[in-house]
Amino acid sequence: MKEFLKSALLLILTCSTIAMSYLIFSEVNVSASEADESSKNIDLIDYIRPQNYIFSFGDLFIKLYDDTYENIDVRTDFENALISFLSSPAEFLMANSDELAWQEAIQKKSIQVNYPLPIHIKDFLELYHFNMKTIGDIGDIYVSSVVFLLNQDDYIYIYDEKSENYHKLSGDTASYWISDLFDAVNEVKSNDDGYRTMESRYNFLKAGLASYDLKTPNLLLTPVSTDITYPKYNIIKEINIGDDNNDQLERYAEAVFGKDLNYVKKSIYGDTSTIFMLGYGEKIFKIEKDGTLEYTAKPEEMTHKNDLDFLTGLEKSIEQIHKMGIPSDTMYLSGHSQIETNEGLENVYQFNYSKNGIPFYDPNTLTGSLIEVRFLNEYLIKVKKNGPIVTNEKLSNFQSVKSFKSIVERNQILFEHEFKKDRPNLNVKDEDLLQMALHNMEILSLKYYIKEETLIPVWYVKIAKTNYFIDLSSGLVLNYYSDQE
Repeated sequence: MKEFLKSALLLILTCSTIAMSYLIFSEVNVSASEADESSKNIDLIDYIRPQNYIFSFGDLFIKLYDDTYENIDVRTDFENALISFLSSPAEFLMANSDELAWQEAIQKKSIQVNYPLPIHIKDFLELYHFNMKTIGDIGDIYVSSVVFLLNQDDYIYIYDEKSENYHKLSGDTASYWISDLFDAVNEVKSNDDGYRTMESRYNFLKAGLASYDLKTPNLLLTPVSTDITYPKYNIIKEINIGDDNNDQLERYAEAVFGKDLNYVKKSIYGDTSTIFMLGYGEKIFKIEKDGTLEYTAKPEEMTHKNDLDFLTGLEKSIEQIHKMGIPSDTMYLSGHSQIETNEGLENVYQFNYSKNGIPFYDPNTLTGSLIEVRFLNEYLIKVKKNGPIVTNEKLSNFQSVKSFKSIVERNQILFEHEFKKDRPNLNVKDEDLLQMALHNMEILSLKYYIKEETLIPVWYVKIAKTNYFIDLSSGLVLNYYSDQE
């Protein structure tokens, strides 16, 4: 009888082991299959979207944040022109250019496309499926902005913000150029969407600041009209923590860990956060009450440290973001950096969202971006999404844009005070201080500023080393900080 019981027990243990192995491996296989399927559906170019498009018509500029304008698909038409240029059979030549040539180009009839981050030219060309063999060694160049001249279809200008250098890429005559896009926008453009350069508005070099012998004009674009409205948006949480919402939380966790949560420990910390942990902390998924999602993973033991290719890391980042249920049609890559640590090289990818092409800004993060993905060498170790940012609804009150002049006048004292701190050794008369500050304005762009649970349209202004976020409707400064801090 004892022998029979031993045999029966041995049979049960064997069957249990086989069943357990099947569960474990089937869970791994499901996850791998889902990752492969996710990878197949990812087109990286969808996440490298231009930050804005600037059309120069000679006497007027139009600055567009969205990929469409009056039913014109600006992005598709621009990319078709770029691909046509890159597909020409001639051998390409990359030559150094300078700021003067760039400034002359952007004031002629042209289209300037600005990207939210510098992208290495080899990665940039690969994104557009360009055959690198036809271009040879083009050096360590990054693409921050590209300019297409209306009447020159055999070369483009490239600006590298990382090194602050300018380049000219010459090829053959493109079979499709920007002419159709330029003419289409020209036909429907409105003066309400118009911009003027800072120099043409204030005439610094020849009048206001002529005595200082300034050499370079400030071609930063400033809006002409105030007959524009931008709505505020109320941010709606896409996930809520609570006893009645366990199913939703577990669906998020299942997407991260796989279909089976049998091997995942769930911990609830009051009404503030819920944590799912695999094993002994090998993988942790945390959901905060405010909508913040954070995934961390311990890297595998490294016998050697492999570098992570930029595009490979981008693809892996997007795959993990998809698993966490975060992605939106407006998500785009907004930043990338590398950090040397004792453990190896960290690659950090930042992603952001936009509304009608206007990027969000989160003052609670270092870069203002909403999603951060970190790799240690080739291993993904962290993904964090800040706050409830995916869905939003329009508030009833629309925000009319204050004129550029009124915003400057309202904040004159602050601009002058901070400019003197940023340029303590600059010898400027008190009566010229504001104009000199404006001459040193580097950035003027639209953003949606996240304040509590509201998206507020603001002007993002940078003068010398100080950054300002100014409410479009009130002209009040919501926040400012110095790069020196």
